[in-house]
Amino acid sequence: IKRLRDDRARRDAFLTAHTKEVNAKGAHGIALMVHANTPEMVETLLKHGADPTSSLAQLSWSGRVELIEVALAKGGQLDPEGTGRRPLHIAAAQGHLKAVELFLKHGADPNIRSKGADWERKNALALALMGNHTEVAQLLRKHTTLPFQPIRRPSTPFRPSRH
Repeated sequence: IKRLRDDRARRDAFLTAHTKEVNAKGAHGIALMVHANTPEMVETLLKHGADPTSSLAQLSWSGRVELIEVALAKGGQLDPEGTGRRPLHIAAAQGHLKAVELFLKHGADPNIRSKGADWERKNALALALMGNHTEVAQLLRKHTTLPFQPIRRPSTPFRPSRH
């Protein structure tokens, strides 16, 4: 990829010839997107067929706002239906404050709960707290609407055992 980054014409020719490998839904496309170190490289991958929404999720792991902004500008969706881990979830879990700020600014819903494995049914705030990312958690707390949960009282009073 470094060699490709250095030679724009050769890079474009390679990506044009290998469109299936560029699509960020495939394993190789994801590897390309993860290793895209410049906004120009992200732009090139998107131009050659990488899915902006999948790319946005992959770029969220890095927290690099300058790369994330390219995927957003190309139509990457923050809260796509049927997706378990949204970009906001990923950035919050990784403690990427600037990325979380960007996602909230662009309208990401902090109340949506994630799906899958250890993140099951957790919103971005819970994921930030799990990772001990206090600055991210403080920001998300200002934007998260937690449902009211009344205290449940037992139907019968507690009585200590007489044994």
